[in-house]
Amino acid sequence: MSKEAKISIIIPAYNCADTIERCVYSIANQTYKNTEIVIINDGSADNTAAVCQQLAKKYPQLKYVETKNAGVSAARNRGMKEAFGDYILFIDSDDTINEKFIECTLATAVENNVNVVYGEVDLIKNGNTIEQRKFPRKKSTLAESGDILLNCDWLFACPGALIKKSIIGNHSFRTDMKYSEDTYFMFQIIGDQEYCFDSRAKYQYLYNSDSATHKKMTEQGIDTYIADFTILVALMKKVAPSYKDRFGELNYMRMNSAGSIMIRSGYKYRRYARIAKKHLKTFTGFNGNITGNRGRMQRIKIKLLYRRHIFLHYLVTWLGVKLKKNTYF
Repeated sequence: MSKEAKISIIIPAYNCADTIERCVYSIANQTYKNTEIVIINDGSADNTAAVCQQLAKKYPQLKYVETKNAGVSAARNRGMKEAFGDYILFIDSDDTINEKFIECTLATAVENNVNVVYGEVDLIKNGNTIEQRKFPRKKSTLAESGDILLNCDWLFACPGALIKKSIIGNHSFRTDMKYSEDTYFMFQIIGDQEYCFDSRAKYQYLYNSDSATHKKMTEQGIDTYIADFTILVALMKKVAPSYKDRFGELNYMRMNSAGSIMIRSGYKYRRYARIAKKHLKTFTGFNGNITGNRGRMQRIKIKLLYRRHIFLHYLVTWLGVKLKKNTYF
């Protein structure tokens, strides 16, 4: 199966003329060659179309599709319809993978008889790896992974996961969620199955100051950012029920992240406090005991939110942003 399996790599593309060639090059130069590349241009307004058309001429395994702008979830859903591979791998248009990514993850899938294999994630900024995310064990189930979920749900995002297409079934990306929609999708398709992690496979995530969580965000955007995560936490409680009483902590982690976004968006204290109070009063299931593997400053900030010391949280967050101490993850 491993020698014959076709891998479909789906790339949702939006205004990525400057990065998509590098992304495609990392795929075309894989040691595993039985691949197809599916690019869905989600109504880009820059030169993305011209770049992709040139790439399609250069790489015969590349299929290029143009659509009206409908968002990344709709683009990924269209990509799955266009894909004919036995496995699917999602890659964002500004990211890359190391040359043995597909070879290693496919071998791990076959050897361990699993349908999903994740690679290691490196966060790249200005050409340097500034942070890494790794799974603590090679093989697990979501029900056994509550400790991992408590540490970072981003590990379970769809970019960088090799997925056997047959398990996707009728599942699709929710177009009504703007944030965490890919993690929600992955939880749905993994369900109670085992998945694996391969540390030889490197997914290089490019820090993008223009991404949704790095741009200035309106109050409605902040509300959506938190509300979508609440939907995800509800699903986490179902997939890892033995940890359900600990997931209340994650809402505070999300509110903590929202604080950094509000500071970067120029929110003053009164507005910041009003929004924080509005959401904090809806959070339940957390007793102030932090169980996730948090850094010292993050633990302090979550404690401040839990104790409703919002001014101190604002001040510490403001200093962190101004001193550039806040990382993406």
